[in-house]
Amino acid sequence: TSIEIPNSVTSIGDYAFYYCSSLTSIEIPNSVTSIGSGAFYGCYNLTSIEIPNSVTSIGNYAFADCYGLTSIELPDSLATIGSYAFSGCSSLETVIIGAGATNIPVSAFDNCSKLYSIEVSENNNTYSSVDGVLYNKSKTELIFVPNAISGEITIPAEVEKFEYTAVDNCNKLTGINVEAGNINYKSVDGIVYTADGKTVVVCPRGKDGAVTIADSTETIGSYAFYYCDGLTSIDLPDSLTTIGS
Repeated sequence: TSIEIPNSVTSIGDYAFYYCSSLTSIEIPNSVTSIGSGAFYGCYNLTSIEIPNSVTSIGNYAFADCYGLTSIELPDSLATIGSYAFSGCSSLETVIIGAGATNIPVSAFDNCSKLYSIEVSENNNTYSSVDGVLYNKSKTELIFVPNAISGEITIPAEVEKFEYTAVDNCNKLTGINVEAGNINYKSVDGIVYTADGKTVVVCPRGKDGAVTIADSTETIGSYAFYYCDGLTSIDLPDSLTTIGS
């Protein structure tokens, strides 16, 4: 089914097309400024959608479980993306974020198992991207690594904030390197530590085999080895005093 929304419409309401599984395409006019929560939730057969450069907000779960979507381009007009807005879009591979985005929750692209690249407009004042990974504009915070990125990534020297949630569900990520000059973090064998080497911050989920934690380590941070189910053994140093939750 194909639908054309008339240009008199200014808002697509909450759950307006909820589980309209036969919907294959929809034309949204540039009169629309908001797309409500769950508006297209579960539209399994929707393969593409063009969001006009008039939409300023997308609600929570707006496009969740739209399995057919392979790419999304968010217009410059868009400022706010709701929680889990594109979660479960299992065919989504690429996302382009326009200049206007100011609020993108980590959960927006949760469980997008084929997503390998997020690109951000150079004119965006809040966010940036490096090698498909989402950062804040100044690159002091690593926000989100797309789930399908494989192999190793390198964190820029500017990064000051980095939590395990940024790489959650990255099952193919085998190593996280830290660029020389970073005063907050360092990497040893693809595992991230605090710069002083005393705390393990995160081990990438795709790492497998045996792991030896560096000497002088005192703390294993909370969720540091969360779902690292490929590990066969971990050698802990005598210096270790604390294992987080």
